[in-house]
Amino acid sequence: MKRWINLLTLLLGIQIVLGVALLATNQQADFSQAGPLFTADLANADQWVIADEDGNTVTLKNVDGKWVLPDLHALPADSSKLTDAVAKLGKLKRGWPVARTPEAHERFKLTDGKHVRKVVVKKGDDTLASFYLGTSPTFKRIHLRLDGDDNVYAIDFAAYELPAKASDWLDTQVAAVDPDSLTRIEGKDFTLARDGDSWKVSPIPDGKVQDDKGVDALLDDLKTLSVLDVLGTEAKPEYGLDAPVVKWTLTPKSGEPITFTLGKHKDGWYALRRSDQPVIFKVAAYIGDKLAAKGIGPLTKEAPTDEDKAAEPKGEAPEGDAQASDSAEAGHSGQEGAAQ
Repeated sequence: MKRWINLLTLLLGIQIVLGVALLATNQQADFSQAGPLFTADLANADQWVIADEDGNTVTLKNVDGKWVLPDLHALPADSSKLTDAVAKLGKLKRGWPVARTPEAHERFKLTDGKHVRKVVVKKGDDTLASFYLGTSPTFKRIHLRLDGDDNVYAIDFAAYELPAKASDWLDTQVAAVDPDSLTRIEGKDFTLARDGDSWKVSPIPDGKVQDDKGVDALLDDLKTLSVLDVLGTEAKPEYGLDAPVVKWTLTPKSGEPITFTLGKHKDGWYALRRSDQPVIFKVAAYIGDKLAAKGIGPLTKEAPTDEDKAAEPKGEAPEGDAQASDSAEAGHSGQEGAAQ
């Protein structure tokens, strides 16, 4: 009798385990087939407001198809950073929640008064999404809760992907200059003037010739120029703009000339002011050093001497010239034969 009781107990235990496993499998299957976490398409938004726990808030707004920072003089934002964040958030599914109680919301920093990030996404006056980002359970994962929903999810995302400071969203190439848009660059001791598809340096000192590599380097430095931050609109004395290390006039194909001024701070970095932009930018030391070194020297090189020209390898005559020379020699030989 005892043997049968043990056997029945074992069978009952197996049934319970199988039942629990089947229930968990069905629930996980239901969640794996669940819809997206965000019901609205975040790519349709025209405004993002992001706040952090330190009181910082940034607004990104789409104006005429371009993302700008309205609280930072409407300077352009790094749209690629926002595009990447939207793509990652848009792929999230409603998985298995890790918690759902008010106590968990506090513990994971997912409340209106306690959060790592609070994000509101809008299109016009309509709110497409409002959510909180909280603590991080593991590397590059973070807790998320939708506003008005008790469920807490652990997602593949990080708070740094949605920073709450305007400077972290600034397009760092906001002060770069496209050389194709210019016709002339005038510095303290040089002028670069467009000549068709090329550029001509003047004045060229005696014994020198234009160095095209130096010209290309200057143009490339303008094209790839990046900034670190916005210093504001006031030209403080410590920025060195009253005694600039660089002061160039850039003449565009259309519009007013642009004054391009670079001052050096005592700590090594540079302050950059463009007359066509409302703010002063902070530029890294290594970038400012390269621009400050530009002048007639790097734009020219020593003219080749007669010895240099003589030492240059002689190129072979083009095939057509060689054939013409052979024909001429053959004709000359024929004439000599006829004369004999």
